[in-house]
Amino acid sequence: MPDAARSLFSTPPTQIVNSSALAPRSFRSRVLQSGVALVPALDITLVFFAADQPGVVTATVDWSDTGNDIQAALLRGRCTREQIEYEFPECDASALVAISDEENPVKPVILTASVAAGRYTLLIVNFGPRADTVSYRVEGNVSADADLGTARFLGATLPSGSTVTVAPLQTNGQQVSALSFSAAITLVDSLTNATVRAWVRTPTTRCLGGGRARVNFEAGREQVVTPASMSNPGGVQPVCALPYITTHVEFEVLDSAGTVVLQQQFRADYLFVASTSATRTFSFVLPAGSTRSVLTGPVQAGNGSLLVRLNYSGGFAILGCVGTSARCTPFGGTSGAQHTIVIPASFPAGPIQVLVYFRPNTVQPPGDATGTVSFTYNPL
Repeated sequence: MPDAARSLFSTPPTQIVNSSALAPRSFRSRVLQSGVALVPALDITLVFFAADQPGVVTATVDWSDTGNDIQAALLRGRCTREQIEYEFPECDASALVAISDEENPVKPVILTASVAAGRYTLLIVNFGPRADTVSYRVEGNVSADADLGTARFLGATLPSGSTVTVAPLQTNGQQVSALSFSAAITLVDSLTNATVRAWVRTPTTRCLGGGRARVNFEAGREQVVTPASMSNPGGVQPVCALPYITTHVEFEVLDSAGTVVLQQQFRADYLFVASTSATRTFSFVLPAGSTRSVLTGPVQAGNGSLLVRLNYSGGFAILGCVGTSARCTPFGGTSGAQHTIVIPASFPAGPIQVLVYFRPNTVQPPGDATGTVSFTYNPL
């Protein structure tokens, strides 16, 4: 992901407004979004906000580790991780309205820009070398009713990183009665009969959710809300194919008419598996400078989805190739990379393996690389 994100920072936009030239501001400014996120090294987080009218917004991004290289950008539209990673036209350099200076990094990053009415994305990129806790705040004179509030993530009944067993619900649905989330929510304006929902989601899809209806908010007063446990009956919302990994918890507040007042995402990873799934993990060592691949696995996989995850320490660029001894599909490049195949559509049932190797023609850090490859699958 950072390789794709870095291309954005190689082309500074022309519509950057110097924040010092605008201060002090005489217009009324409101907080549009604020929060704290744990951002792994070589990863991103996205913050969405809306502008109801033209005006000026300021985004402030700060972090704990002074040794990390963290950059930020404002983009027009609501951009997903997939759109940024694959440089979709609506989320490439042409969508930039403000961007930090990668050549002259500062802490905190402060972006100030004139914007038109519409939806926007604050992109925060952690180029590493370590994971970090990042705080963000977006404020401006551009919103009257939309996205006016803040949410603080308070916790979950199961910790981030858990493997969660999914039970069936109705004909095609899923449910996890043991998983729910809490947040402290503050709205700028009072709101009665609101609905608060929490979702676990991938970069592109909401997989499971839970809601709480008839919540009343008093302007400026923080309220703790715990929506119902996670489920998806499989009607309106698409059902994610097991096994799958969700990367974020998303809270949203809707008014009595169903209009979204607040949306905010928090980083939290969960692996959801069927009760019949198995998970096996294999360790590997890539000697420094090696051009050969290392075999991990195989596992005896039956029909259905098979998820592989590649994890390692250090700033290496390591690829995996998942499949059979005859052919395989490459994936990876960063620690935490995952890939899903479907048996028998992708490969026949039977032994499935992953070959691990350094990305060719890439400068690697010194020393051996160590890590693991995990398979989550339906046993044969």
